[in-house]
Amino acid sequence: MSRIIILSPYEIKKFDNAPLFNDEERHKFFNISASIKVKLNNLNANDSKVGFVLQLGYLKATGKFYHKYNDNDTLFVSQLLGINLTGLNNYAERIRLNHKSEILAMLNYKPFNKNKDLFEEHIENLVSKQIHPRKIIFAMVDLP
Repeated sequence: MSRIIILSPYEIKKFDNAPLFNDEERHKFFNISASIKVKLNNLNANDSKVGFVLQLGYLKATGKFYHKYNDNDTLFVSQLLGINLTGLNNYAERIRLNHKSEILAMLNYKPFNKNKDLFEEHIENLVSKQIHPRKIIFAMVDLP
């Protein structure tokens, strides 16, 4: 039995990769509030500061975390923080995961497993209406 193709390779890449922001979007999503400044002052390494702001901005924009960051965004955040940094070579996975947890808590995100039944119910409803699988995927990604 052949597999159903729901997303094109381009769409898969776009879904998996960090968004491509223009200058206006960078200013919007990488805005550093007073509470974020306090958090950043408690971080020692420049990589951690830039990584934290990037993860926070990407989550605000897309509701997702990414493992790779756009070079233009890294440069923008570095300049915003007054840091001379060309890449995030020293942004350790352990620190990235800690930041992820802190950001989720800061923005009041709840673990998925607490809403799993609601999620499954919504999918079953869409399937029963014979909605195209592609539309179901995007509907689930866009849930608040």
